[in-house]
Amino acid sequence: FSSLPETVQFNTVEGWVGQMSVNYKKGFGDEDRREYSIRPEVRYGFSNHHWNGNVEATYRYNMFRLSTVSGSVGTDVVQFNSGKPITPFINSIYSLAARKNFLKVYEQQFIRASHRFEIVNGLSNSIQLEYANRLPLQNTTDYSIYNGSRREYTSNDPLFPMSDSLRFEKNQSFIAELGFRIRFGQKYVERPEGKFIIGSKYPALRINYKKGIPVMGSDVDFDFVSIGIEDEMRLGLLGKLKYQVIGGDFLTKGKLYFMDYRHFLGNKTFLSGFGLNEFRNLDYYTYSTTEASLEAHGELNMGGFIMNKIPLVRKLKLTEVAGIHYLNTNVLKNYFELSFGIEKFGSFRAEMYTSIAQGHRGNIGFLFGIKRNI
Repeated sequence: FSSLPETVQFNTVEGWVGQMSVNYKKGFGDEDRREYSIRPEVRYGFSNHHWNGNVEATYRYNMFRLSTVSGSVGTDVVQFNSGKPITPFINSIYSLAARKNFLKVYEQQFIRASHRFEIVNGLSNSIQLEYANRLPLQNTTDYSIYNGSRREYTSNDPLFPMSDSLRFEKNQSFIAELGFRIRFGQKYVERPEGKFIIGSKYPALRINYKKGIPVMGSDVDFDFVSIGIEDEMRLGLLGKLKYQVIGGDFLTKGKLYFMDYRHFLGNKTFLSGFGLNEFRNLDYYTYSTTEASLEAHGELNMGGFIMNKIPLVRKLKLTEVAGIHYLNTNVLKNYFELSFGIEKFGSFRAEMYTSIAQGHRGNIGFLFGIKRNI
C-alpha cells in the first residue's frame, strides 16, 4: 500500500488530495524467476472535486536477458518535468506552511506500453510508446495554514507564475522513445535463477531518442536526441566517485508543448533527495529549453577520509560528500554549483552549497534530507 506522505497530499490545483495505490506481485516459482505485478491507483482532489485513476501491469519474463514488458492506462495528475523535481510531500509542507507552491502540474489521460531487454551482454535496449490527451489545470484554492507575510500563491503556469491564464491548449500526443545503454567489458555472474551484473572498468554510454509523431490526431511533431556517459569508480583512500554527463538537442521542432521541453532537476527548498543529477539551487522551469544543452554532475564520497582523523568525531562514523554540478543552455551559460556535506548511514545528509553564474558567486545555502538513489 502507498505510504502516508503519498496518501495525503496538498496542492493548489486539487486542494487536499487523497491518493491510494496498491502493488500486488506474484512469482511463478519456476527456475526463470518469472513474475508479474499489478498496481492500481486512484486519487481525488477535494477542491477541484475530480477523480483520477490508472492501473499499471508489469511482467518480468527472462532474468537472463533482464527482460520486462509493462503497460498502463488511465488518468493522472503529473508534473511538467517527468523527472519529478519536487515530491508531493515537500510541496505540501511548503504550500501549507509558507504559501510556496512549487509543484506545477497538468492532467493526462493516457495509454502506455514499454519493453526492456538486454540484446547482448553490455547492450540493453528500451522502447516506450505513449498516447496521451493532455489537459491544462488551474489553481482552485488559496488555502494555507499560515500566512503571516500575506504571500500570494503563484499560478499553475511554470512560465508565467503571476498570471492564471491557460498558456497551453488541450492537446494530444503520440510519443515514441528508444534508448540504448552500452557498457563495454561488462562482467556478470550467471546462476540458475538468472543473470547478475557485477560491473565494468569502463563507463556506461546512454543514447536516447524521442520522437513526437503527428498521427492518429497527435498534435506533436519533434525529434530529440541525448547522449550521456556515467560511471562509479573507487579512488582508494579518497573514497568513491560517481559522475554523469548528458548532452541533448532537438533535431526538429515542428510542434511541441512545454512538457516536451528539455527540463532539469531544480530545487528551491531546504529539503532534497540528493540525487546525483539534482541541482541544489536551480529554478524548476526558468531554464527549460528547446535548444542544445549540456549538464554534468559529479559526487565524491570520501568515506570518512577527513572525519575519521578527528578524535571523538570519528566515533560518529560520518562520511564526507563533495559535489559539483554544471549546466549550459542557450540562456544560462556555464552555471556551476559546488557542495559539501556530511552523511550518516549512507542516507541522512546535511549539505552546504553555493552557485556560480556569469562569473559571480551566489550566497551559501543549506540542504537537509534523505538521499534517494538515482
